[in-house]
Amino acid sequence: MTDSRPYMLPQGGAQETKRLNFQHDFMRHFTRGSLLHPIIPIDEVRTIADVGTGTGIWMDQLSESLQGSPCDAEKIYEMTGFDVSSEQFPLIEERRSGQDYFVHDMTKQFPRRFHGEFDVVHIRFMTCALRRQDIAAAVENVTELLRPGGYLFWEEVEASDVWPVPSTPSSRQAQLRVGMEKRARGLTSSMVTDILKSIFSLQFALELSIDTLPPMNSVAKFSPLSWTRDLFRVLVVVPIYTNTHESAFVRTHKTRIALGVNASLLSMAAKRKRASASEGGVDPLKEDLIREAEEIERLVESLQYEAKEGINDWEFGMVQIVARKAILVGEDDDWQRVGRPKA
Repeated sequence: MTDSRPYMLPQGGAQETKRLNFQHDFMRHFTRGSLLHPIIPIDEVRTIADVGTGTGIWMDQLSESLQGSPCDAEKIYEMTGFDVSSEQFPLIEERRSGQDYFVHDMTKQFPRRFHGEFDVVHIRFMTCALRRQDIAAAVENVTELLRPGGYLFWEEVEASDVWPVPSTPSSRQAQLRVGMEKRARGLTSSMVTDILKSIFSLQFALELSIDTLPPMNSVAKFSPLSWTRDLFRVLVVVPIYTNTHESAFVRTHKTRIALGVNASLLSMAAKRKRASASEGGVDPLKEDLIREAEEIERLVESLQYEAKEGINDWEFGMVQIVARKAILVGEDDDWQRVGRPKA
């Protein structure tokens, strides 16, 4: 029986930890050293959630960066990492002060104790983890984590924004095969578009209950940072591309990142097919699965050879989305104003 689980990359193990941590280092150069988008005012941030945290390296380096800032030297940040698996969480004794980790699937509603608790929710690279049918639920679930006025910061890659230069028969076949494997698991090839559609579909009315609505006779006077209808205001949608990037580090390692992901995706697909073939069943089907696995393994070897010999480079793009959770601001509605209440 074919494995239909959506996540296409390895989980756990030293090799995957190494890949994720190097990917994070690359992303720090790719985003020009910025772990939080500069539109997010750091002086309003104290509590941060990292959904799909993996090894927790994003939280580690953000914590180091924030605590190293002279104006924030005395400020205490609370960071919480969520992931569907704990296999790559750091050991308890290795965790920084103020960090917590929890196992949770973002397609399911988060426990109520986390609702409205975070100033920022960060998410990165769910294109190989979220089924298209689950994206809307995931967006709604992470919005519940944010306090009113909090920021959703999502970094994502579109499948169409990964390409080889020059294109070769092996690289074209790899792109087709990755697309086939993603579709077989219900994953989307238009992740950014689907995320934005889900954000825009959420309505502010869903967040209000009868006893929290403003008085019927009140007249709201909206500021530029207020909302009339949408649960979120999308503040920025920013693409970043390797082929126009000024960083020597990015230009040097872009192929390692893009090819590393594709090779991992394909290698896992081959393993799943071999595992399915070993489960028994009809012999012709087993033979087809083994033949497919062998074809994929040869394709991975070909890709790695081309990269080693410098036959081609891989380029890719990423999109950063920053959206802010709605607050209705009226002339006399101090209880609804943006910002944390004064002590």
